[in-house]
Amino acid sequence: MLERLTIRSKLLLLLLTPLVALLAVSVSGTINRFEAASVAGRDARLAEFALASAELSTALQTERWAVGVAVSATPSESQPAAEAAATDRALERWNELVVTVWDDLAVPDVRAEIVLVSEHLDVRRSTTGQDRLPLPVLHAGLAESAKATGALVTDLSQEAAEIELLRTLEVVQELFVMGAGLERISALGDDAIAAGGPPPDLPLVLEPTTEAIRAAFERALVSLPPSGATQLERLLADGYLPMLGSTGLPNVDGFDPIAAITAAASGSGVAESDDWRAQTATRLTALNEVVLTELARSATHSAALAQSQQQEAIMFAVLSGTIVVLALATAFVVGRSVRKPLIRLTRAAQQLSREELPALVEALRNPGQTPAPTVSPIQTRGRDEVAQLGQALADVQRAAVDVAKEQGDLLHQGVSDIVVNLARRNQSLLDRQIEFIEQLERREEDPDQLDNLFRLDHLATRMRRNAESLLVLAGAEPTRRRGHRVALDDVIRVAMGEVEDFRRIRLASLDPVTLESSRAVDLAHLMAELMDNATQFSPPDTAVDIAGRHMDDGRYQVTIADQGIGMSPDQLAAANAVLTEPPPIGLELGLSLGLTVVARLGRRLDVDLVLTSGLNGGVSAVIELPAGMIERPRIEHQAAATMPSPAPSTATRAPGEGRIPPDVQPPLPMRRPRGERAVQSISGSAVIVGERERSPDHVRHTLSQYRSGLRRGRQPEHSPAAESEESS
Repeated sequence: MLERLTIRSKLLLLLLTPLVALLAVSVSGTINRFEAASVAGRDARLAEFALASAELSTALQTERWAVGVAVSATPSESQPAAEAAATDRALERWNELVVTVWDDLAVPDVRAEIVLVSEHLDVRRSTTGQDRLPLPVLHAGLAESAKATGALVTDLSQEAAEIELLRTLEVVQELFVMGAGLERISALGDDAIAAGGPPPDLPLVLEPTTEAIRAAFERALVSLPPSGATQLERLLADGYLPMLGSTGLPNVDGFDPIAAITAAASGSGVAESDDWRAQTATRLTALNEVVLTELARSATHSAALAQSQQQEAIMFAVLSGTIVVLALATAFVVGRSVRKPLIRLTRAAQQLSREELPALVEALRNPGQTPAPTVSPIQTRGRDEVAQLGQALADVQRAAVDVAKEQGDLLHQGVSDIVVNLARRNQSLLDRQIEFIEQLERREEDPDQLDNLFRLDHLATRMRRNAESLLVLAGAEPTRRRGHRVALDDVIRVAMGEVEDFRRIRLASLDPVTLESSRAVDLAHLMAELMDNATQFSPPDTAVDIAGRHMDDGRYQVTIADQGIGMSPDQLAAANAVLTEPPPIGLELGLSLGLTVVARLGRRLDVDLVLTSGLNGGVSAVIELPAGMIERPRIEHQAAATMPSPAPSTATRAPGEGRIPPDVQPPLPMRRPRGERAVQSISGSAVIVGERERSPDHVRHTLSQYRSGLRRGRQPEHSPAAESEESS
């Protein structure tokens, strides 16, 4: 199944599991920390409510003591206003916090305790106005309210979740036990004062109370922090707590409850009772200060813990979110860094296999017809496995391109070698054929048969030109030639001798010029190809004119003009493109083979070639010879004596002129020495060659001279020894 997935899907699957796990851990950690912060905030509110409840209990106790003093007074005093106002402030604060913590309470008993305290506190609402309660009733109600509020504080430990708050509430519970013991001792003192003396079993009655105070003291002392323990020990040392007996604490002081009750009961009247109640109030007030201090410290700690937990939750959420985002970004960047090179490498491989290599093979298979493609190199970056794969593919690409080009070069070289070999063989056979024809010509006496042999000789010469064309196309190096300079008109006549329909070719005008013999053969071959094209693509009853003139810049221009149907501008442009940049020759030979031969010969000779449209139709081939290739004859009149009389220009020829009547068939150009060359004259619309006696000796002599001129023009460079041997 994984084989069908894309690289993007695979990378996504690869990165999905750790990312999901990281996201799950982040979300879980964030939720847990926010829940912990919520619990810490709940404990902070609970600690603040416990402190408010303790303050309310203390205020109720203080007001109760004040009311008790008012009750014992004679006459009875009014309700103490200062204590009542303090209780009202504590109650208002308590009511506000009840609303805050009510939804946080999960234990039903705690809610029941709050309701009970509220019911007891309703007694105080009837203490003003006409519905004011009697002070004894108010005293009893305040006592019950204080007791219920204290019980509420101790019951809040059921709601506490934070250990510090739970420990504090447990300590407060022990302190409330001690406070209850002091209340019990105070009640026994009140009874003794009322009875005029302590009961006989007072020690037995006090023993459980003092034992409960001692046990609560020891438990609180263990749980309190050092500051709270010191404060509690100071209460004992200052005599606010009864003597605890064997507590194991050194220098422990305290009041003796039996002695204190006995002393209070020994007096008489209200003074002793008030003094006893004042002592009890002082002891309870000091103990309540410890309670309030511990609850205040716990509330402060819980609030700080809640704030810390909230900040930690926020920081964790931000940090985990940042980590998740960074992980996602890193995964995206890493995945992109893996995916992009693979996609780029895949596209490069597809382009190489589907486009570039097939195009390269096609270009090598058909050179010149299909442009050689540009094989884009495969770019690689980095040092990872993908880069190594790209480098390996780039090496394969270079090797494939090199092998393809090498095989193409070998194929072309092999074809060229085959063509050169066949062309050389054809040349050898044609030379032997021409030599055999010469032998036949020497023994033949019939002029007509000699004329036929001459035609065979002419055909063999043309076939040899085709063999030389194959050598040119195959890129074979030409044979080096040496000798005297050759007149251009001789070169043109040699070219005419290699054209099938040479009778239609005439020299219109030709400025005298000579050129090196090493270039004469190639130039004759070039002109022969152009003359052959001109005769093949023009009507058989029209002439092909050749003109040559000197140019102002020192070059020499030869024009070969026909009167055919001509070529369209696109065809001319395509033909001139071939002449300017000859295409390579592949296994397929096109129709532009002759132009390709001309173009390669022109490039070899460094001459300029162009095809243009004639004024009266047809096509004109213009050959521009460079100044370094030609030389004007020193004796102008001798060159002029060998030149034919100029014919009228084809540009001013009237309609119908230049056509050769079908009944006029001039003979082939004779091979004669330059001094005996027949002068062709152009008369009217026909090419007329002077009539001579057609004896066998005359024909044989003509053929011999013509062949000798061709042989000299094609004679290769040879050593001095060969020259001396030939001269001998």
